[in-house]
Order: sequence, then structure tokens, then C-alpha cells
Amino acid sequence: MNVILRVSQSLIGPSGSLGPLGDGWIPLESYFPGIRDYFPVLKTQGLWRQKGRPFLKSYRRLAKEKGAVNAMALPWPSLTYFLKYRLPRVKRRCILSLHAKDAEEMAEIVAIILKDKARYPEKYKLIQAVEINLSCPNVQACIDILGILEAASLLPWAIIAKIGQHQVEEVLEAVRLGWAQGVTAINTIPWGQVFDTPSPLRHLGVNGAVSGKPIFLQALHTVYHLAYVREKEGLSFLIFGGGGIMDSASAGKMLDAGADRLVVGTLLTQDPIGAIKLALWWKKQIIRSLVA
Repeated sequence: MNVILRVSQSLIGPSGSLGPLGDGWIPLESYFPGIRDYFPVLKTQGLWRQKGRPFLKSYRRLAKEKGAVNAMALPWPSLTYFLKYRLPRVKRRCILSLHAKDAEEMAEIVAIILKDKARYPEKYKLIQAVEINLSCPNVQACIDILGILEAASLLPWAIIAKIGQHQVEEVLEAVRLGWAQGVTAINTIPWGQVFDTPSPLRHLGVNGAVSGKPIFLQALHTVYHLAYVREKEGLSFLIFGGGGIMDSASAGKMLDAGADRLVVGTLLTQDPIGAIKLALWWKKQIIRSLVA
């Protein structure tokens, strides 16, 4: 589908960081000064109900490293339940986030959404784009990334591919084919690819995935590579840079690497005051770019 990706110049709050409906995890959180400036990505949804793991058991803050590790495994209700009971409660413009294990499953998701949208179009008016979460290390790996994005491209919104550090080339090919108009780089990284010490979640039988400052250099390198290929080949897509942005210094480096938008998750959940300070800094950058 020929669509153009238009997303607010606000900072992006990745899937679930601003609550399942994009209005915070506690009442009125989205109205706190600064937090309202983050553009929400709704919590990732899949075709069938997935239980996942409880937050308190599967999330650990890495205070010394300014990061986190989690093994929540993307808990979600069924897609039909989400569309019927939760999507109508969304009150902010947002990005819808979807996950499918393969192209066939994504085709089923697309068919359900298109049928529901045809019957109840008012539910979908606040959706600005659709993120395809291709890279959560805590769930089954996606099979046939190109097929998934081709199936998703039939949706009437721009597609943002959320990737891990080893999925760049496949997603760039999807961009060339017109199946993605944006790329979010990067998602969390498996514990063993970041640390050589035992994971604090090993009692669950898994190591979990790392976010925050420990993955910043990998994220920066991925964004730089995406920007390099975009300029070299004359491609047209937005780069959403995220992974370890914890202050204005790291945000500036991500912009210098070629990011068009900044995705801030761990900072939002661990240091709301720091997130507010970053939002104020971001506003100043937008004002400066408008008067320059």
C-alpha cells in the first residue's frame, strides 16, 4: 500500500512504556509535565492470547549499568479481544504495535484488522502508523521477515519495522520493496550478547533481554549503518533511533548518527524526572530547528 509515514516530532515512548493504552501505568501519568510530550506506541499485540511472565518476577533493574533486563515474553490478550475492548479506550494519537511469528500469521492479523476497521472505522482514527515488532528476544523468533512485512504492508498505515541488530539487511530490502516506511533500531539484546556474567533472571530458565545504557553503542552503530545506506542508495524512510538513550548527550549522539526520531523506553520507566528533563531538552531542539 502506498502510504507516507507522518509521525509527530515528539519523543517516542516504545511499546508498553506508557502503559497498554498509551496513557500511563498509573492514573493521570500521561498528564504529568513532560510525559505528555512522549508519543506512545501501544503495547505489542499478537493473534492469539499469550500469557507471558509476571512483571515483578521477570524484570530486574540494573542500577549500576543504568539499564534493565526482562523476560516478560510479550504478554497480550487475543487480537480480537484487544480490538473489541481495549482499542476503543485509547484516547491519544498513537502507533499500533503487532507481532507475528510468520507471514501466514501476519496475514491473519491483517485480515482481522481490515474487517474490523471496515465495520468500526472510528476506533482506528487515532492510529498514525503500525509498528511490526520483529525482534523481541523473549518470544519465538520471527520466520520470514520479508514475508511478514509484505503481509503487513496491506494495512492502510505506514509500517515501522522494529528490529534487532542482526536484522538490518532484511529490513533494508523490505524498505527497497516499499513494505516498510520506517525502521526502529534497536530493540532489546539477549543478555549473553551484552554481558558475560550470569543473568539475574536465570532462575526462570532464561537469561532475558537487556535494554538501557548497556546496549547504546550497538544501537548507535545500527542507526549509523541505516543512515549510511539510506544516503548511499537514496532510500526514503524514517529512522527511529533507540536503545540506551538516557540523557541529552546520548540523544544528541543518536541524532548525529542519523536518527530522525528518538525512542526512549528505559529512561521513562526508571527515571521519570530524567525523562521529563529530556523532553524539555527535545522541545528546545525543535524550536531551534524551526527558527534556524
